[in-house]
This record gives sequence, C-alpha cells and structure tokens, in this order.
Amino acid sequence: MIKTSTILIYLVSLFCLIFTNDSVAQTWLDVNSTELAGGRGANLVFALAKNGTPYVAYSNGLLSGRATVKKFDGAHWVKVGAEGISVDYAGELALAVDANNVPYLAYTDNATNGQLSVKKFDGTNWVAVGTGLQTNKYPNGLRLVLTSTGTPYLAFTENGKGWVKQLNGATWQTVGTGSFPLPQTEKLALALDPKNTPYVAFTDITKNGQAAVQRWDGSNWVNVGTSGIAVGAAFDLSINIAPNGIPYITFREFQAAAINKLGVTKVKQFNGTTWEEVSASNFSDSWVYFASLGIDNNNNLYVAYRESAAGMGNPGQTKVKRLIGEEWEEIGTSNLTSGAVNDVFLALTDTGLMYVAFADGAKARAATVLKIDVSTLVVTAKAPTKLDLTTNSDKGTSATDNITNVALPTITGIAGSKALITVYVDGKSAGTTIADSIGNWSFTFTTALAAGNRNLAATATYNNGLISAFSSTLCINLDFTAPVVNGIANNGIYKTNKTITYSGGTATLNNEAYVSGTLVSADGVYNLLASDVAGNTTAVQFTIDQTIPVASLVINNNAATTNQNEATLTITAPDATSMRFYDNDDNIIWSAWEPVNATKTWTLSSGSGSKWIKLQVRDAAGNVSASVSDNITLDQSAPTVSFSSTVISPTGTNNIPVKINFSEEVINFTAAAVTVTNATKGTFSGSGKYYTLYIKPVNVAGGASAVISLNVPAGVVADAATNKNLASSTFTITYVAPITAPQVVNLPFTVLSASTVSLGGNVTSSGGSPVVARGIVYSATATAPSINSAKILMGAGEGSFTTTLSNLKPGITYYARAYATNLVGTTYGAVQKITTTPLTSLETGTTGVPATNVSEPVTNATTTQASLNAYPNPFQQQATIEFTYNTTTTYSIAVYDMNGTQVQTLPTGTAQAGEKVQVSLSAEKLESGIYTIRLSTPKSVQNLKLICKK
Repeated sequence: MIKTSTILIYLVSLFCLIFTNDSVAQTWLDVNSTELAGGRGANLVFALAKNGTPYVAYSNGLLSGRATVKKFDGAHWVKVGAEGISVDYAGELALAVDANNVPYLAYTDNATNGQLSVKKFDGTNWVAVGTGLQTNKYPNGLRLVLTSTGTPYLAFTENGKGWVKQLNGATWQTVGTGSFPLPQTEKLALALDPKNTPYVAFTDITKNGQAAVQRWDGSNWVNVGTSGIAVGAAFDLSINIAPNGIPYITFREFQAAAINKLGVTKVKQFNGTTWEEVSASNFSDSWVYFASLGIDNNNNLYVAYRESAAGMGNPGQTKVKRLIGEEWEEIGTSNLTSGAVNDVFLALTDTGLMYVAFADGAKARAATVLKIDVSTLVVTAKAPTKLDLTTNSDKGTSATDNITNVALPTITGIAGSKALITVYVDGKSAGTTIADSIGNWSFTFTTALAAGNRNLAATATYNNGLISAFSSTLCINLDFTAPVVNGIANNGIYKTNKTITYSGGTATLNNEAYVSGTLVSADGVYNLLASDVAGNTTAVQFTIDQTIPVASLVINNNAATTNQNEATLTITAPDATSMRFYDNDDNIIWSAWEPVNATKTWTLSSGSGSKWIKLQVRDAAGNVSASVSDNITLDQSAPTVSFSSTVISPTGTNNIPVKINFSEEVINFTAAAVTVTNATKGTFSGSGKYYTLYIKPVNVAGGASAVISLNVPAGVVADAATNKNLASSTFTITYVAPITAPQVVNLPFTVLSASTVSLGGNVTSSGGSPVVARGIVYSATATAPSINSAKILMGAGEGSFTTTLSNLKPGITYYARAYATNLVGTTYGAVQKITTTPLTSLETGTTGVPATNVSEPVTNATTTQASLNAYPNPFQQQATIEFTYNTTTTYSIAVYDMNGTQVQTLPTGTAQAGEKVQVSLSAEKLESGIYTIRLSTPKSVQNLKLICKK
C-alpha cells in the first residue's frame, strides 16, 4: 500500500535497445530521366511490362500535345513507334502492357472532338483495337487494364457517368447494364484481381459521396463490403489488388464539419466482411495529390504520392512509403523532386524493382522515372510501442498512473501486423501473444506479479524471423495492502463518539468524503470505505448508538393476581440485546445478563402477597435502560364465607335479609351457589366480598317453628387468583309462625227435608291458638250470619264436624256458614245460601245461586266446587293462590279491595280435572289491607279473603 506521506518517484532502470540501420542505402536511382526532357509534358501515364521494361506515355508538348510512348531499353528511353500517335492534342491517356509485352494506349483526340481511341503497338505501327467506343465529347479519367489472357478493360467518365468497357472479340461492350453515377469531377478507379475479376472504386453520389467498391461477378456489379466505406465524402480514389486477392483502396476523405476540410488521405483493406484501415495512423497528414498504390509479390503494400503541407494548389513533394506492420515507413529521399509535380505512378516488377514516375514540371520534363531495389532495403523489426495498462487493470484513484492492485493485469501495445509479442517482467519472459492484422495486441499475465515496482517491456518477432529491440519500459507499481483503519472495528457498535483514522488514500463515510481524524458523533449506522491510490479498499461498518433503550415488563398478561408461583414475563425491548432481573426476594441483586427474549418464566417468591419484578435491558452499544417493573398478587388462600342477619328469630313471613360475606373478592357468585332449606330464595344482590340474599320462610302453622339453614358448598366460586372457596359453616335462623285466627271452611250441605239440612265445617288451622269453639251459624234474614246469629256449637279444636239443622221452614232460604274461635278471634267459612224444600218436593244438593256482591260470597256444594286456598296469609311480597277442580273447566281470578272495587285481574286458564293449579299474586301494586280473591268458572264462583301486610 502506498502511504499518503510517500513521494512516488519512479526511476526507469531498464534501458531499451533500439536497433536501427540508417547507414544502409535507400537511394532512389534515376532511370535516365534527362532523356525525357525537351519540354514540359502533360497527362503522364506509366506502366511496366511483364519483363520489367518501363513505359511512359504523355501528351508531347513539342508535338502540340500529341500522344508519345517511350520505353526504357536498359540504357535509353526509346520511342515506341512513331511519335504523334494521336492526330491532335491527346487530352487523356491510359497505358497498359500485356503478358506478351505488347503496349496498349487509350487516349482522346481533339481532332475528333475528344473521341476515345484504343491502340496497340504491333511491333511496327500503332493499330486500332476494336470498334464501338463512340462516345460523347471529351471523356476523362481513363483507366486501362489487361487480363492475363490479354483482354483489355477500359474505364472512363463522361458527363457525370462512369463506364466500364470490355473488348469482346473486335467490339467494345459495356460491362454491366449501365453506367455508374459519379460527381462531375470524379473518375472510376479500375483494377483486376489475380483471377482477372474487374473491381471498381468510385464516389457514390447515392450515399452522400462515400467511397464504394464493386466487383463484376460475371452477371452483375456487386458490392464489396459495406457501401459507404468512408465517414465523409471520398475523392481521388485508387484501387489495387494484392497477389493474395485482398483489395486495397486509397482515397481522400472530406468531413465538412471537421478541421480536415481539405481532406485526409486514407488506405483501407477489405478483411472479407468490412473495410478497415491498414494503419492506426495516416501515411500523410498533409494535402495529398495523385496517390498510387503498389503491392509486391509478398503482398507488401506501398504508396507513392505528392503532398503539400500548404494545401491544394501549392507545390508539393513526391514521397514513397511502405507499410511495416501497421506503421508507414518512408523509402529513400534522394532524387524525389519537390515542386510542381503531377501524375504520380508506382509499379513493381516481379523481380522486386520498384518504379515511381511523375510529371516533373520543376525540371521541365515530361517525366521523371526513379527506381529502387526493394530487396536491398533493410527491413528493421519494429519494436512494440505504446505499452500501457488497460483501464480495468489500472485500478485506484487514476486509470493512467500505472499504480494498481491487479496482480494479473492486462497490457496493450502496438507492433507490426501479426507479430509475435514477447512480454518481459523485470527482464524475464512472462509469456507471448499475437498482434492482429493492424498490429494491435494485448497480453494478460497468468502468473501473479509481486508487489512493488515492476518493469514491463516487450519485443516483436516477425514472419521473416526478425526480432525487434525491446520496447520502452512500462513501469508499474503493484500495491496489494489494504488501508489500515483505526478507532473502530467492523460491525462494532459504540455508545460514545468515535474518531477514526486510516492510512493512505482517501475515504468515504456513508458515500460522503471523510477526512482521517474527524469525530463522528451522531447516532446511526455508518459505512466507511478507505481506498488507496492502487485501488485497495477497506470497508468497515459500525454503529454509534448513544440512545438509552426503552423496555416494558408485564406479568401474566397484566393479570392482577395469580395462585401459581410460576409466572410468565412478557418483555418488550425493541432496541436491546440483553436483559436482567431482580424481584422483592433478591435483595437488589440483579441476575446475570441474558439475551433479550419476548417471554421468560419466573418463579415468584413463596407466600401470598404482592410480588414485584424489575427489569433492565442493555443494547448492543452497552447503553443500559432505567429499570421498569410490574407487580402481581400471589394469592394461594382459598376464600372463606360467613353468614349474618339482622333478623335472627323472625315471627313473620316477611323476606329475611341474610348477609353473605367472603374473606376476599370472588368472581361470578350467584344465589344458585347458596343452599337454603325451609325458605325460598328471593332478591339477590352484591359484588366482590359482600352479598345479600333475601329468603322467605316456608308456611308453618301459627305458633309453630321451622329452622331455616343456609350454606355455601366448597368449590362453587373462586377468587381472582382462581382459588376455589372452602365450604361455609351452616347458618341457621329459627322461624316461629305468628298466632292468627283459626282457619275454617264449610263442608257441602245436604237438604234432608223441608225442615232439615245436613251441613258442617272443617277447622284446618288453629292459627297457633287453641280453638275454643266451632260450629255453624245461620240466619234466614242475615246474609252474613255470625256467632251473634243462630248457631250450633260443635265442640273445639281442629278438624271436621257436621250437624243437622232441623225445625227449618219449608221453601225458605237460609244463610249458613261454619265458624271457629280461638284466643285471637273468630273466623267463618264462606256463606252458603240454602233453600229448604217446599213441602211438595224433597231434593238434596240444590244448586246455589252465585253471589253477586263481594260482601256476600256464595258457594255451592255441586261437583264443580274447587278446593281454594292462598298462602302465605297474611303476605308481604307474593302470595300463591291454589285450587283444584274435580272436572276440567276454564277459570278466571279477580282481586277486590275492601270497597268492592276490582283492583287486579290474574291470568285466566283451564284447570284439568284433579290438577292442582297455582297462580301467583304480587304485592307490588297492592297497599296493606284485606282483599277478596274471586275464582270464577262457568258454573260457580268462590271467594277468599287475603291479607296484604307490608
């Protein structure tokens, strides 16, 4: 790792050996060009015969511009045939030599208004070749090529259209179906491949002037690669085909919006799919005229051209370069004229001689022809250049500083095409790679480089066996040590402010720039990323938490009581990681810290009573909460119950209040849980510990007593802690019935004769006092006979008695009833209305007439009579009216006060034969007093007095 305090100074210690051979002659030899002097020529063309003989043709200024052809015989330039091949000025020329070394010349002749002609030299004269070349005036841009079998192809431009013609026997015919649309000033470039297939290159006005290449497939012109080879408009195109069949083109490209508005000349080759530049650099950065391509038998590429740094229309210099790898290397400098130079041509013989020819206006020559023996040129093995780490391999703060932490980096460079590149580390070979067709290469190390300064270099080995010198050294620094961070630890959690330092490079804290030594104080989660210049990083995540955690504690889901020692604690502590406890039995000694859990089982201290538990929690940073607590009452005692009453020895039948007291509050206690004998349960009220139950003693004879008992059985009720109650002791109340007047009822009467009647009564209760007298009272005038009326004494005591009344008057109605007297008073049965039989009849059981006044109740002795009774009598809250009929009948019951006013109607119904019917009468709407109960059926009416005493 590189410390920030370290000053990085890299000393390159590896000296690269660069081999050059500038002492080897690369001089152009003049091919006796002085013999081509004698006036400035024009429209120069150049060609080489198969045997290596150079030919020139030009418009001879000494002959008014008529065409002249010369060849070099090894010593001199000699005329080929007579001079002045054209009749008049030859405005355009094209020259080619067939495989038999026969020259062909195409030219335009002003004598025929610029008509196009093709001639060949037959050894003596120039003779016309074919017919059918009739054109419009003055075609230009002539290009003439010959197949290996001697078939000529001719290309030219006329009025913005490009044509390709082929000599078919004796006639020139158009190749294809028509012309190529061209800009007015542009020409077709024409070449043949080793299989004699014609190729053309031209400026395609349908593609915004971009360069296009097509070949003739025997039927049609087809595109070679993508049409639109250049980015901008292309002009001055030239095409050549290598012996291996690869097409090359050169053109000047214009991009109107760019700084190279004068155009940049480029060379491209077809790779089988697309056109690609042969070099990463242009062969000239100046304005280029008349570029001509040449290719030797080894498929090496050459270019001859005139360039002018001053731009279009200015004098320039002729240059020749060859492509080594992807670099252009200039060939020679001697004898290459600088000045007014036009029409540059380049050609190579099969023996390796290279010729360059150009119209030399500076020397007033029709042509200057130079040659050089390619085989004598020393080819220097180009050393790799531009060694560099790839962006992905140069990690760290900069992608160009060559400081990295990539142990297996990738480096790139440039060398010759297809060169074998050997990469060295500190002088030792690390591996090889192959440059591509234009010299680009890359190499990825497969063995990790050691930390520190490493010196990288490379050599290139070419197909000809040449090995280059070492490249310049690429010095890189490998740093694999991550920055050291102090003051915090990864995943640390802190409850205090932290000051963080780190060594080397820079850092970010939560994606914001962080300076070493800066205090971090705010609560939160932080991500620190420290990086050094080599790209090593140290990531630390930490948390500052100075917030006291908050907790809550609940015992048994907030229950108030429990009867179990085992309790469940519910803990809520969202920010805590550990917890501890103590309770009222621990003498303020906290338990050990344990992980936070939502629940915990706790054993309460023994013994009933209030129990509390305290809780503290702690978060991951160590912050401890304030203690919180909850309490619960441990109740393991069963509730006990006791009874009391303010009425200990009741003598009335009123409801008796009984207090029922528990030792603690109980839940869901009802009257049903109380067992009562000799009394009925009434109103019940109360809650918690205290309750009141009203009881009503059972009916007993006046003066008689009954023991009322109450108790609560064990386990019928529970306290809040679910402890079941213990059984209570039996609570008793002795009830003594009050002494009342006796109770007496009539027995059915029987009319025995016109003067005798059998009747009786039944003392059903003495009222608690001895019955001192009982009997029958009757009267023929008083409708309610009393003991002051006529009476028959029938003894004393309870029970039934009968008697016979005699000496009664026949056919007279009598009123009679039974009576009984005790110390309290006298009571009577219901009045019986008895009519004796007239003398003419003797009947028994005569039906009585129903009473129409409540003060004169009447009953009969028929079979429809009911056994009517009511109890208790007197009553306080509720009385029960009870009766039985011996036949089934409907009934109604009405209640009358002492004034005879009906005050209440009880529910009607149907009594079944022999059924005991009970109807309740509530005292709620009655005042204290004497009431008459009237029981009515379709055949009888019975009355009963009832006392309400509140």
